[in-house]
Amino acid sequence: MVPDWTSPLVERRALALGVGAALVGLVTVGARAAADPAFDVQLLQTAASIENVLVSTYETLLALPLLSGPNANPVLKVVFTIARSQHADHATACNDIATKLGGRRQDSPNPGLAQVVTRARPASSDLGGAIDLALQLESASAQTYQNEASLLGDLNARRLAASIMGVESDHVGLLLVAKALVAARTPELLVFDPSTGSRLAPEIATAGFPDSFSKGDQARPAGEGAVR
Repeated sequence: MVPDWTSPLVERRALALGVGAALVGLVTVGARAAADPAFDVQLLQTAASIENVLVSTYETLLALPLLSGPNANPVLKVVFTIARSQHADHATACNDIATKLGGRRQDSPNPGLAQVVTRARPASSDLGGAIDLALQLESASAQTYQNEASLLGDLNARRLAASIMGVESDHVGLLLVAKALVAARTPELLVFDPSTGSRLAPEIATAGFPDSFSKGDQARPAGEGAVR
């Protein structure tokens, strides 16, 4: 069971993403004549490769003083810790279905996103940089699942992609709010306390859902993380 650690604002953004992807999926999947297990395996392996990058990145970020030291933001530390655990579960789930469809496990990182991490690795005290890196990876993940939900032919794989997409969208929403708070130099307002809502500027209160629908421009190519 996914812990209930998202805010209503973020849930609205996740719902918007989910509805948009569902509508696209109904049209695209309905147009497909038959499932293609080999293509499904490729999509699932790519998804697992993205999850592997996220797991290792969160582990690296959580080891930084800004998230492990005495002055670490406790909420962000909890968010990153839970996200890391969820991504590990997602990788396992993707690999489980991939192997059931006759494919191999993907335990390696996505090559494209691995390069992103190398280029954007934040300094040990750069909280904004840590959030930006996590946000970039989470956005790529959420949008990849959005695309895959409309491409997967196997019903269980499609259900998995749709369910994970919602979780990744929660992560994106929270990180967008955190990014806005850090930019406004008020990271202390990043707390699990609804009473702080009245202290948020309007642009921060809505930062978690800037778009009605996800554009999908950060989605990774279908075969980018496939096992070679």
